[in-house]
Amino acid sequence: MHEQMEQWKNSVRNFQQPLQEIMALNLKTLQNMSYLRPEELTKLRRPEELLERNIHVFIENSHKTLNYMEEAFHIFEKHMLSAASNARKFGEQSLRQAGIKRN
Repeated sequence: MHEQMEQWKNSVRNFQQPLQEIMALNLKTLQNMSYLRPEELTKLRRPEELLERNIHVFIENSHKTLNYMEEAFHIFEKHMLSAASNARKFGEQSLRQAGIKRN
């Protein structure tokens, strides 16, 4: 019984870890987003410069968003494969303890 409780604790930790990694990734991504600063706006001489600068910021943030998605999927993939493996081991161990043979 004690062994099963430890396995459940480990399972909960395994599910918390990807959430913590995603939260850290969210924070890092939001802190690195580009935006127009007020001092940059005062340096603009022509209206088209504002459009150019906005497009540049949009492209930068689009690349950062793609990088974010790639990292987020990597985190979930890594942890889901690990969770599936752990669940399989736990299931097989439970079957062995119950005396049930697996086909």
